[in-house]
This record gives sequence, structure tokens and C-alpha cells, in this order.
Amino acid sequence: MHPGSNLLTADRCVRFHALSTPQKVAISDACGQLTYAQLDRRIDQVIDMLSALGLRKGDRVAVMLRNRLEWAEILLGCARSGIICVPVNSRFMDAEVAHVVAHSEATAVITEVALAPRIDAVRGIGSIPTENFLLVGAEEREGYTVYENSLRTAPVVPQTEPVTESDCWFLGYTSGTTGKPKAVIINHRCRVLAACYAAIEYGVGEDDKTLLVMPLFHSNGIFFMLLLLHVGGTVHVAEEFHPEGVLRAISEYGITLISLVPTMYAMILALPDSVRSSYQLASLRVTLSSSAPLLAKTKEDMLAFFPGASIYEFYGSTEASFVTSLKPRDQMRKLRSVGQPFFGTEVRLLDVDGAEVAVGEVGELWSRSVMQSFDGYYNDPEVTRASYLEGGWFSAGDMATRDDEGFITIVDRKKDLIISGGENIYPTEVENVLARHPAIAEIAIVGMPDQTWGDRVCAVVRTQPGQTLALDELRRWAKERIADYKCPRELQIWEELPKGPTGKLLRKNIRDRLAL
Repeated sequence: MHPGSNLLTADRCVRFHALSTPQKVAISDACGQLTYAQLDRRIDQVIDMLSALGLRKGDRVAVMLRNRLEWAEILLGCARSGIICVPVNSRFMDAEVAHVVAHSEATAVITEVALAPRIDAVRGIGSIPTENFLLVGAEEREGYTVYENSLRTAPVVPQTEPVTESDCWFLGYTSGTTGKPKAVIINHRCRVLAACYAAIEYGVGEDDKTLLVMPLFHSNGIFFMLLLLHVGGTVHVAEEFHPEGVLRAISEYGITLISLVPTMYAMILALPDSVRSSYQLASLRVTLSSSAPLLAKTKEDMLAFFPGASIYEFYGSTEASFVTSLKPRDQMRKLRSVGQPFFGTEVRLLDVDGAEVAVGEVGELWSRSVMQSFDGYYNDPEVTRASYLEGGWFSAGDMATRDDEGFITIVDRKKDLIISGGENIYPTEVENVLARHPAIAEIAIVGMPDQTWGDRVCAVVRTQPGQTLALDELRRWAKERIADYKCPRELQIWEELPKGPTGKLLRKNIRDRLAL
């Protein structure tokens, strides 16, 4: 497809379904719903509103909201106008929010009352005009313009620059090894093709309804919203995850597909039998899981509890989209595997010299596909170069093996990435923050296997002479500076932390000792 084409832009699906099935519900939340015709109209209103604020194609708007249906119109308004959306993790603290807003060079911000104090902290960063701080919801706050008022009163501003499928749709901020999130440049084409391929893989069509629990500041949440809108299905947005709330929504809305992380499934299955048996779940036909392999016991319990639903697991990343898929037929015979390469994807496992490793040997996992964003990291050419090989091969740094049937198993995480409850956590980032605690002389953060969270964040600390430290105290201190999910769930005080000859922390030695 010619790079100048607009056939694969993310918003086109809504315009198509607004013409063919205008009265069908496209998206809903606890407060309301939008048909495809209404969503299409509000997308145009978002464009007029942002244009009236002075934003044009290529400008960036930072969006920090909890899950709500406004996310859809904002994301797709950006898609149709060429204005770049910058989703901001609603769990970020002041410094993290400030980095994203400054690094992205945003010229407008959209938030809600509950999150506004963290947005207030970024005022004065860059050159965001006062009138470009917008507030979603019924409440008002000094220094903000009410989003809904602006949406309804903005004059029509004709678009002068066409949007093409190779243009950036949004900047997906991911955890960085240096402690600062890095921004993946996501174009329209890669996400629309991923929606097409996923619809084939999972058999998703216009009769499907999904419950969107994953946060819409995450690539996962954005993708599954787009997938259902792409095929003309219906999206119900949950503000946040509640185990019983998932069951209630499946029963009430006739949900057919859900995408969760293993921790969430484990929490649902841990509900009392009296609670679980009180909901009608026969509509559910597809359960998807990502971020970490499902435990065999969890799979068995899911198959028993959702007897009409197939289990799919997938491995991927913001940069590469889908990489592998473990299909229902292989769930119990390929435990801990993340499956075979996804439709349209090539996978290579390479050693340190760039040579293919043999079956059963560990290598770094590299992938390439038309779903992959080849546009790199925004304002970070060095990291972009380090993550890509000639020919468009990308690596997230995971180490894996391949068996004689081509099934991939992730065996370690290069750069010591921790995945807890589906969230990516880099130890260096947490260490850099917690090392400032006055009682800490030295600290190491590692992830340890956990039945509920996948990994739990563990802090191993050498304290300052004469100082003591308790887990509750450390967590309270940490929560004021970093997102809650990054805070340690376990604390051990050691007299000395193991290091190599160059003074580098030996995280493997620490994990081995914690496992005893």
C-alpha cells in the first residue's frame, strides 16, 4: 500500500459503521453509551475543539484519564485529524507525568478532577496555554476549561492537511531501563493491520462484545478497543478491574470476549463459589491472556468455570504488537509456552554474535511483521538503533527457547524486567527513587515469582548505620514518589548485597537467595 494512502487510518472503521449500522451501540460505560453515528459525530467535534485551541496535524495532546468512553472519541479524533495523542498512565506520580508531558512536547492536556492535582504539577512545563487544560466530567476546577462545553461550542475548522496511514497516531510510553519512560511512535497502518489479523486469529466479528478492563493508556487497551470497533462490534468500558465486576458485566451485557492478565483471572477464580455461581456467563466464548504465562492450575480452573470459552495466550509488545499466539488446542500440552509466531509474523532467536540458536537453546527473541511499528522511539535515536536490526527486526530484550514444533518459551528477561499484575517495572527506576530514603545505604530491586501477581517486587536493602526500616514505612514513602504498582511488596534487610568484580549488583544471586 502506498504510504500516502488513507485507507488504513484508525478512524475509518467508525465512519464506515456509522453509515452502515448508525444506531448500533459502539461503546458504553457506566455513565452512558454512544452509537456509531454518535461516536462519528463526536470524533468530528473533538477535531474542531482541538483545532480551536490551535492544534494542527503533528501537534501533541496529553491525555490522562481513567477508563471512560471519552477515550474513544479523543483517540479517534486524534486519528482523524493527525493530531498525535499522548496517553499518560493515570497511576504515574508528579515527576513521571512531568517527564511524559515535557518529552512529548504536548501543547494541550486533557484530564479529570480526580487526576488534576498531578496535572497541576506540570503547569509551566513547555508552553501549554492556560486555556489548553481541559477537564472531562461534570465537575469544574479552577484553571481548566470544561471539556464538554468546549466540545459542543467549538466552531467548525476545516482540515487542510490529509492524514495518511504512515502518520503517527499516538505515542505509547513504555517503561525505560534508565528510569524514564520511552515513547514508541505508533502509526495507523500497523495497528489497523493488527486488528485485521487479530480478527482472523480470534474469529472476532460484528456480533462480538468486549469488556474493556485493561487501561486505555496502555497499548493493549487501545488495541482491543480498535479491534471491536474495526469489525463493528460493541465495547463496554469498565473504569477499573473488580473481579466480581467482570462477572457482572459478562452477565449483564452478554460479553463474548475478554482480554485480561493472569493476575486478574486468578482473582476472579478466587471468588467464593456463592458469588461466582450467581452470574450467567454462557455468552463468553473467548478469553485472552497476556503479559505472563498462565499457570496450569489457572487454565484448568478457567476451562471449568468458563466451559464455553476458548483460551488464547499471546506475547507481544507496544513496539512489535502481536508476536506469538498459543491457541486453545495447545493450552494443556504446551504449558508455560507463549505459542508459535502470530499470523504474518517472523521470529528469530539469536545468540550474542547474531547467529540463530539451535532448538532448545536460549537466544534473544527478535521479530518482524507488518503489524510492527518501524518508526522507532520519539526523540531517542540511540535506543531505536539498539532495538532494531537491519531488515526491520525488533527485540524487546526477552530471552527464549524454541522447541521442535516451533513453540516459543520465554525463559528470562534481559535487563531484569519485572512484570507484576501485567505492569512492566524496571528495577533501576525503582532503585533510583528508593535509594533517596534516608535509612537506605544500598538497595536492589528484583522480581520473584508470585501466584497472584506473576512477579512481586522485592527490595533487598542495606541500611545506614543505626537505622531501621519496615516494609509499611518504605511503601508509604515510595507511594508518594512512584506509582503504587512499582512499590515493593517484600523487604529484606541484608548486611551486604552481592556484587561482581566491577561492583555490579548480581541480581541472579539475590533472586537465588530469596528463593531459598
